[in-house]
Amino acid sequence: MERYLKKGPLSVKGPGDATKKNFPCFKCHLPQLEKATDAVAAEIAAVILNKDQTTMQKLNISCMVCHQDKGVVHGLPERNVMYGPKAEKEYPEKEHMRVKKSPFMKQAAMCGQCHGLGPIFEFEYPIQCATLYGSYLHAYIPSGGTQTCQECHMKKADHTCPPNFNDRKEVSERLRQALPIEVDTLSYRFQPFEKIFVSTIIVKTKITSKAGHRIPDG
Repeated sequence: MERYLKKGPLSVKGPGDATKKNFPCFKCHLPQLEKATDAVAAEIAAVILNKDQTTMQKLNISCMVCHQDKGVVHGLPERNVMYGPKAEKEYPEKEHMRVKKSPFMKQAAMCGQCHGLGPIFEFEYPIQCATLYGSYLHAYIPSGGTQTCQECHMKKADHTCPPNFNDRKEVSERLRQALPIEVDTLSYRFQPFEKIFVSTIIVKTKITSKAGHRIPDG
């Protein structure tokens, strides 16, 4: 984001000039900003331009984004209500917060709200975003795929949503499972002329995608 704030149509002369319009990517990467003021956007710009890593690490997707704002598909989320795959009398970490059942929480479309927007034209400067959900719908499902995003990336309600792309070993293992490769080789010596031998090898590879979407994507 620092690059965009320094050069291009989203750039600013200084942090104080930044408004919410300078952060179209935050539609998904920090949607809480939508309810904030331009003054907050200016503070975030200062954090980014000053490379304040400590503060930047605190800017992330909170529980409320998925379990409230994105938790219902028809109408607006209710006040003091969180949504989950099943109802709960109260949310243990927040007082006066109820948890209502939302069947939408188990649907792939739930994740597609951010992971598949494609070109976004609602901003002053349109941006191209991820198209992963489109790949899921147009390739994986027609090919006979039946699993949802949650069934692959949130097994046993794992909210870390693996893989962790900072963990190279974990990512490598995930890719090995998703993209198994078969290799067949044939080696021989080719003799084009008398006393001339050329060592030759034929390598045949086959990669099968078992992923629910194209790789890479986001």
